[in-house]
Amino acid sequence: MKSLKLIGDIFFVFCTVILTTVFYTTLKEKIEKPNFKNLDTTGFIIFGIIVLGLIFISFKIVSAYFKKTKI
Repeated sequence: MKSLKLIGDIFFVFCTVILTTVFYTTLKEKIEKPNFKNLDTTGFIIFGIIVLGLIFISFKIVSAYFKKTKI
């Protein structure tokens, strides 16, 4: 069961990295060409908040594996 949880955590972090890459690529394009993308500013901000939340959750997941246990 531990290995299944590890696989799920790795998959979640991988998806977060992909979404973050897509968000920042789109952000770069939106700054360079503001009228080029179909996503309005409100939707873009909401998408950014969701990505920020996913980054925070991924950080918590990854940091849990590197915690030192007290003996």
